[in-house]
Amino acid sequence: MPISEQLYKSILLSRKSKRLPPSKVAAVASPLLTNFEKWSGKKIRLNLGKVEFENLSENLFAQVLSSPNRLDRISRLKMPSDLLLQMKLDLSECSKSLKLPLHSDKSGKNSYVVNSLAMLKSKIKSAASVLPLHILASNNANMKGVALNRDKLLRDYQDSMTETIASQLNRVSRVPKSVNQNDIFVVYDDKATSAIELREVTDPTNSKTSTQVIVFNFAHLAPLQPLKQIIDSTTDKRIHLSMASNQELIKLIFKYLSFLT
Repeated sequence: MPISEQLYKSILLSRKSKRLPPSKVAAVASPLLTNFEKWSGKKIRLNLGKVEFENLSENLFAQVLSSPNRLDRISRLKMPSDLLLQMKLDLSECSKSLKLPLHSDKSGKNSYVVNSLAMLKSKIKSAASVLPLHILASNNANMKGVALNRDKLLRDYQDSMTETIASQLNRVSRVPKSVNQNDIFVVYDDKATSAIELREVTDPTNSKTSTQVIVFNFAHLAPLQPLKQIIDSTTDKRIHLSMASNQELIKLIFKYLSFLT
């Protein structure tokens, strides 16, 4: 028996829809994007708590290698953070800019880049090339218009480094002390060609004893040439840095020498 058109329409109109209304719950950003540094697998290249070598924890380079891994935004390689430069995003009301702090810290929004002046000059093209990945993926309106003056950024970092190192070198004790194999000597030697090298030095407290130590040479590096006067003011034209009392200064100089060379 054929169904009338009116009855057919009434059946269609009375049928209940099974379609669910659109969800009003706001989308939740993945923690892999918002807190990438907590999920990035920070494996330590060198765990000083598990090694069996004597006094390795006092070695400058062992300490550098034992720092947590971070991703270099330029090469996209993971390496110990002490071998990299931290790039900090400043979102203050007066400016949105990137800065290179002298000392790394966990506060704020950070990324890491290669510790090389030459590489940064050639590879940094825009703010997007060095911003943290989770910032780029967030599409946050506050991230738009971040300023990046590459030349000023690098120049300010060098000026701050030179001033800080000069200030701390002036405060280093000039009292002669015995030489430890982990100590560092800072010199200004025009005849040497390397910024970092091993040398045999005589112990100032015992002229019959000599020790092989690492020497930081400020000669041939233009930003450090103003510090020649500080080194020349010492009796033996060198500044003795002890790992026991000048550890942070030693790390700072090593990082700066690596940056310039």
